[in-house]
Amino acid sequence: MEIYALDSTNVEDFAPLLTPLAVEGIKAGKDTQGFVVKEGSHHVGALAGGFTDEGIYEISSLFVLPDFRKQGVGELLLDTLYHVLEGIPAEVRVSFASVDEDDKALEEFLDHEGFDEYRESDEQTYRVSLASLANTKLKEEKPKVVYPSFAEVPKKVFTAFEKEAGEKAAFLPMPEGGFLAKEVDSECSTAIVKDGKLKAYAVIEKLPEDALMLSSLYVSEEEKPTSLLRLLRCTLGKLLETYEEDTEIYLPTSTEDSEEMITTLFSEDDPALSNVMVSYRKLVGTAKPNFENMDFDEFLFHETDEDDEPFTAPHLMELGYGEPDDYEHVEEDSENEEENYV
Repeated sequence: MEIYALDSTNVEDFAPLLTPLAVEGIKAGKDTQGFVVKEGSHHVGALAGGFTDEGIYEISSLFVLPDFRKQGVGELLLDTLYHVLEGIPAEVRVSFASVDEDDKALEEFLDHEGFDEYRESDEQTYRVSLASLANTKLKEEKPKVVYPSFAEVPKKVFTAFEKEAGEKAAFLPMPEGGFLAKEVDSECSTAIVKDGKLKAYAVIEKLPEDALMLSSLYVSEEEKPTSLLRLLRCTLGKLLETYEEDTEIYLPTSTEDSEEMITTLFSEDDPALSNVMVSYRKLVGTAKPNFENMDFDEFLFHETDEDDEPFTAPHLMELGYGEPDDYEHVEEDSENEEENYV
């Protein structure tokens, strides 16, 4: 087996092995690394990831073709990552919604490789049937307002929204492949358009094994607070016209709107909801810790530059993400003792 680095010049060739987010990160030259494994004439697996602002290495994509699993491909990808991080204490994390057999296989692999599962409170993904959704506040004999599906909205409306969003697009909930991506169910995804501008939307994506996901939910400030429920009612009506009631739909809580949806429609211990978000982590470059009840201070690093001055995130510098002067130096206290930094 051979392993190669990915960069902006070759990443498109390996896009089927990566998530769209990882591809875009590498293409844009952002702080994202990637590796691909070649076995014979086949490219069989890839890994991509990068450091967060908190100094955590987040794996954004890890995939091996089914026919090449349990043959050392995944181990080679992780070993390559560990080699890049050699000598650098770093917490490696990976989080994903476990919704199909590929995800179950990844869970087993991470467990085998010594990753510890933990509960990430910031973002969850819930699984529920369309029938259960229909028994919430979304139940309505006939929607009072009918909003158009994506298929009924001119493409220029979505293009204008993306262009106007500009740099803010990274902070808006939008489907990774765009509003017109093939994964998006344009007949069931719903939009609120006023004066030719996109004001709110609910994006439904089709998943393997006949499941669905409400991947993006957004309501502009001028449309709140009443439009959220009306938008969801209209979307549910389209879904029930197209799919069976026992069809499962995944509901990520990645934004304030999606969190509000869950708290409005379901009680905290509602048996209809099943949390499928999984997170794993592993500390490399040092002895494996016991994550349970670990104090935050135990994740802090102590390092100095060549002039014996402490600076933040030395691991980023060593991987080529800048020079010491790019990082904010930490002030020393009155006794000249170095302070902790992340």
